[in-house]
Amino acid sequence: MRLLFVFCSCLTAFLFSGCDLNSIVNIEGISPVNVSCFSTEKTELVIDDLPTYEALFTDSLCADYLPPEIDFNERTLLGLKTEATGCAAFYTRSVLADTDDKRYIYEINVQVGTTGCDTLKHLVNYNWVTVPKLPDKYEVQFKVTYK
Repeated sequence: MRLLFVFCSCLTAFLFSGCDLNSIVNIEGISPVNVSCFSTEKTELVIDDLPTYEALFTDSLCADYLPPEIDFNERTLLGLKTEATGCAAFYTRSVLADTDDKRYIYEINVQVGTTGCDTLKHLVNYNWVTVPKLPDKYEVQFKVTYK
């Protein structure tokens, strides 16, 4: 009986010391962005200023490309590269803010369809979105789930 009491006490302490769900809020104003020509080796991108954004388009293949305008005084651009093999992929994106840990959490759920086509394709998406400006001293955590 004593062992059960100790176990329950430890479990309760662990649960209450974890993440405070009241500190997690949904970020409104997420806007998908179609950035179709860019060059980067990175798979996770947080772009908060114009010079960093412009550096994406220095490749000669993008010489005539006019990228979407983004007001970096008001917005932050997030990108997360996902890869899947299938006929098609469907994406659900959300951004949460953890105010206790000072971070945005960019979550992507990828639903991959594998029926209805003769040849499976390699599907790559950078999942570009703009969000309200990332507050000072905040970081971004990226999460992807494939179904």
